[in-house]
Amino acid sequence: MIKALWFAVKVGLLIALAVWIVDRNGTMQFGWVDGDGHKIDVTMELGFFLLCTLGLVLLSIFIYQIIKTFVDFPKSYQRYSEVRAKEKGYEALTRGLTAVAAGDAKAAAKEAERAGALLPDDGGLPLLLEAQAARLAGREDDAAKSFVALLEHKDAGFLGVRGLLQSALDNGDDDGALILAERALELHPKQPWILKITYDLLIRMREWYRAEKVLSSLEKQKAIDPETAGSDRIALLMEQAEDDVDEGYVADSILLIKKVLKMSPGFAPAAILMSNVQREQNNPKKAEKTTLKAWKNETSGALVDYWLEIIPSEEAEDKLARLRWLQKLLKAHPNSPTGQRVAGELAMEAGLWGEAREYFKQAEE
Repeated sequence: MIKALWFAVKVGLLIALAVWIVDRNGTMQFGWVDGDGHKIDVTMELGFFLLCTLGLVLLSIFIYQIIKTFVDFPKSYQRYSEVRAKEKGYEALTRGLTAVAAGDAKAAAKEAERAGALLPDDGGLPLLLEAQAARLAGREDDAAKSFVALLEHKDAGFLGVRGLLQSALDNGDDDGALILAERALELHPKQPWILKITYDLLIRMREWYRAEKVLSSLEKQKAIDPETAGSDRIALLMEQAEDDVDEGYVADSILLIKKVLKMSPGFAPAAILMSNVQREQNNPKKAEKTTLKAWKNETSGALVDYWLEIIPSEEAEDKLARLRWLQKLLKAHPNSPTGQRVAGELAMEAGLWGEAREYFKQAEE
């Protein structure tokens, strides 16, 4: 509609110009001398002269456009062919991806080959289709080659990384998958699904320190709830601390355990590990204080068992001494069903039936 109106405006302007030219008053006179020396004069109305001039200009433009069209025809035809090839190539891509989704490996491979031929300069999507078609047909080596080729494409490189990552995960290649996951993180550092895959791989590889850093990124992206993140962080710190103890890095392990106890003061595994380290450093009193401090925050059955393990060796075989040793723990926090029950059992072993009855009564309450 707009093009038609614009054409009508141009025609109207041309007609108005022609009428204006014809209405001009005046004459034009031309003169020249021929070869015989005769003078020739030509007189012409001004309006007619201007109209002829306008017609000559328009005719020249028309002839120029015709010549230009013939000269440019090869390039125009080439551009047209390229556009048509791209259209057919994208149609092949659409059909190929549909075939992949439908599980038709044969049709997917056919359309992938056609798309690659029609889109030689747009290798990203055709290569992805080739890789997916190869995977669908069970040709993992060919799929890997296509994904590797995708890595060379600036805009589609991530598709190659993702494809290779999935292949590595499917094949159980944790080392290769971790390298690819970290490459994917470099390209898209805020993607939750990449962070989660990297996190899981680092845990499987026992890379606790690096896993904790990725956990922090997951928290920033709100891809993990705070409660789970807190328990995961404690677990990671504990694993790292235990590894440090095994490898002789005691000072590092103590720092990590202190972090855990700051986050969860009554966490029995951390308190027990810290107490063991202190005992190995010939600080039994510190070990007792650490256990008692944890017990005050959380009356874990594990702490009861551990407390009985660290009884001074000279009292270990004395049943009454074992009961008195446990009472020291109960004094710090008596409201523990497990502690009261174990105290009752120790009282029975020592033959203190009345005390045993009271301990069991408190445990029951």
